[in-house]
Amino acid sequence: MTVEEVVVAADTLLGPSKSSKSLRFKDDVLRLSGVTSWARKALLRKAHRKLSSKRLPATRPQALQSGCITPRSSRRAPSAFRARWPRWCESEPKSSTEEEAELIRDWLANVPEDAVISIHKDVPRTLPDQLGDLAQHRLQRLLFLAAGSRPEVGYCQGMNYVAAIFVLQEYPEAKAIRSLTKLLDMCCPGYHGPDLSGWRRDAMVLGALVRRCLAEGVWQALEALQIPLELLAADHFLTLTSRSWPMEATLQLWDLMHSEGPSTLFAAFLAVLDLYLPRLKKAEKCKLRTISTFEEAMMHGLKNDLPKVMATIRGLIPMISSSLLDHLRWIYSGSVPEKNATGH
Repeated sequence: MTVEEVVVAADTLLGPSKSSKSLRFKDDVLRLSGVTSWARKALLRKAHRKLSSKRLPATRPQALQSGCITPRSSRRAPSAFRARWPRWCESEPKSSTEEEAELIRDWLANVPEDAVISIHKDVPRTLPDQLGDLAQHRLQRLLFLAAGSRPEVGYCQGMNYVAAIFVLQEYPEAKAIRSLTKLLDMCCPGYHGPDLSGWRRDAMVLGALVRRCLAEGVWQALEALQIPLELLAADHFLTLTSRSWPMEATLQLWDLMHSEGPSTLFAAFLAVLDLYLPRLKKAEKCKLRTISTFEEAMMHGLKNDLPKVMATIRGLIPMISSSLLDHLRWIYSGSVPEKNATGH
């Protein structure tokens, strides 16, 4: 029996070496099989190098605790961009653990009563196939913190789906609340207030971008539907796609959104309109069927041809510069009727 055959037999019986103890045991097997001392040392050195290369770096536990790296799971693919999401809150003043704990207590005690009622209703209905009991509890606390930290905004439907992404990514609570509020401030300015004035303004901005960036047939198809963009695109914008898109599609869009900014959200809706909205004939009046066809085609594309969707989004982003977006928001901000001071 050759040395190589003995090593193969030892691996078969004992399995691959997973620790120094198993290496010593394998050395005994090789010695009893008549392998010379120098040959055993050479083979074991090779096995030890292979074992060392498989060990995790010493920094991994710290990275996991800090939230900079998230464990893999079937729901989220690893991404270099996604690991940088926590950097959104780096501009916030550094707080000690005691200060953060005191802030959290204050925010939890400051949640408006109507927000408490709405959150209790909405949490069980938020991604129930993906959030277990513990995750739902974390989501509820995160939404309480979001409402308590900004009582003038409170809670609005749509925030629950956005917050659920941070729960599924296993963010620490303090980092999750900072990242959530920063994300909503940047991509959803004024969306979740009592009168949704920010979203109603951006719905008009979206209409202007459709006419500016897409073919005329897309706008004609939208007009034929006679459904306001404010309703058609509400789910996309108020939940940042986290309710209507498959999880992996949402995560990839957020990766892009974190690097390119809020224009990405507009480019994403323009992309699915351009790719999947059926072009209506003049005599066609079946609006509900057309909307259903659009939604089914969009979901099929997001699940089965996501690279094409992402490539279309990337192609549209340069057409929606931050200066253009700011300009259109300035134009249409005066077109949104304001409600009274109480927000009713």
